[in-house]
Amino acid sequence: MSRIKAYIPFSKGGFLTAIAYRTHILGFLVGELLFSFIMYYLWKTVFANTGGTLLGFTFSDMVVFIFLSNATRFLIHSEATYTVAEEIVEGSISMRLIKPVRLDLSLMFTDLGGTVLTFVLIFIPMLIGIEIYRYFEFGVWMISPVRILLFLFSASFSFLVNFYFDLCFGFMAFFLKNLWGFSILKQSMVNFLSGSMIPLDFLPKIFADPIKLMPFASISYTPVMIFMGKYSGTALISAVLLQVFWVIMLYVISSLIYTIAKRYLSVQGG
Repeated sequence: MSRIKAYIPFSKGGFLTAIAYRTHILGFLVGELLFSFIMYYLWKTVFANTGGTLLGFTFSDMVVFIFLSNATRFLIHSEATYTVAEEIVEGSISMRLIKPVRLDLSLMFTDLGGTVLTFVLIFIPMLIGIEIYRYFEFGVWMISPVRILLFLFSASFSFLVNFYFDLCFGFMAFFLKNLWGFSILKQSMVNFLSGSMIPLDFLPKIFADPIKLMPFASISYTPVMIFMGKYSGTALISAVLLQVFWVIMLYVISSLIYTIAKRYLSVQGG
């Protein structure tokens, strides 16, 4: 606990930074909501010609999937890549490295500070909106505290998978110096392979099965499927254990990359 207390100021700093740039968060939220509604009308057109179901999904399922996937992406968002790359450019990474704290944990707790604000201002209202939609759609409240708790439990691992994957990518800035273009490519790849844009079950089985074993599915698809009741019993346990596996693997990989990368540190602005 004493070690954890050393990182609490980083969370406070992340929270205060998120508040300071709340206009940025609001603009990002509006943009994602517009994207969600575009996807809503796109899938509405698709389901109008399917007879009501598509590969086990109803249109109501698809609406929940669209908005919950976007809310989950907000919730587990990480700035690790951007922070590491920016500090290398500015030269301020040297100040972080000489502090008696672990680099990965300082970045993680900074992200957690912003996540608290995201949870309160974005995720909870989105969740309430989803439940209201389902009430008017089915005439009964379908909210399940157990599923919400299971979702949050899985989403905590999603955050760690996403953070350490982001950190692995961010450490490439020690070699490449500038990751702006690669970051856009990385985010586009993650958005697609994580199943946050299109359910992975909609892909051909020859592609869907391998992708589900990759870390990307553990980032978004797993908690969303748990919330929707698509995973239960053995499938749920297997999915969560796969998340745990990728947390451990990506932690080890990020540690190895960092051990090598810090020997080649040079900054542009230091």
